[in-house]
Amino acid sequence: QSIIDVVVHQAILLRELPTSQERVDKLLYDVLRGPLQPAGNLMAEARLFDVDLSLPRSVLVVIIDDPALTDDAHSGREAVVERHKHNLSQALRAYFTGHDAPLVGYLGHNQFVIVQDLGVGDEASVDKLKSSLRAIDRYIGEQISSPLTIGVGNYHPGVDGLRTSYDEAVSAAEMGSQSWDQHRLYHIDDFGVVAPLLTGLDHSSVALSRELLEQLDEQRDIIETLEAFFAANMSMTETAKQLGIHRNTLVYRLDRITDTLGLDPRLFDDAVQIRLAILFNRFAEVA
Repeated sequence: QSIIDVVVHQAILLRELPTSQERVDKLLYDVLRGPLQPAGNLMAEARLFDVDLSLPRSVLVVIIDDPALTDDAHSGREAVVERHKHNLSQALRAYFTGHDAPLVGYLGHNQFVIVQDLGVGDEASVDKLKSSLRAIDRYIGEQISSPLTIGVGNYHPGVDGLRTSYDEAVSAAEMGSQSWDQHRLYHIDDFGVVAPLLTGLDHSSVALSRELLEQLDEQRDIIETLEAFFAANMSMTETAKQLGIHRNTLVYRLDRITDTLGLDPRLFDDAVQIRLAILFNRFAEVA
């Protein structure tokens, strides 16, 4: 099938969609979640919207905890969806003033997606996005009153790279909220050495978590301390109380963990890596 035929077919389908916003939703679905298609076909579809998919972009997934989104019978559901999309777009436009407008779409249930232009796409641009995430989280939070969880994928070149970035963003949001806390922003790199586990369980990725935990294998009191520390939401006072030990003893144990692993469980980013290594190692043993 030629690209011309594809463009004609897509143009007919797009005319059948009632609003321009639904057309953008369809485009993003086709690129990120739809059946695999040749990159040329997707780029041709995107050009119908004056969108250049060859530009360097990263994907953010936003899960909005709004009951109106999950209630199909809600009379104002479509208006709620459009309002959230508008607010997400406004938040990113306000922050990335020198970039192309972000592509914002609704992919069903309570999931929204943002495909953000990075500019040049070099390492500096990628690092700038990562360093800006907390500010972006604040900008989005100011626009949307409902609780939300955000996942962010890395930049990967090409149209296929957008799908990879989307998969990473979904994984970051889901695993972050399930194993740590909802209503936060998570970048795929927050999961460090266990990040490969988020995209599938294989021998190499299981080895990463086991390698990390083998350093503590003969110190059961340390594993118990970590589990209690995470269960207490990283509260030193509550952890010491639950374990029945003095606070100074807890500090000593956490210092030992830091020295052994090179990761400090009192720091959020390091704690995520340690906790997920424990969880995935258990999952691997069961599997």
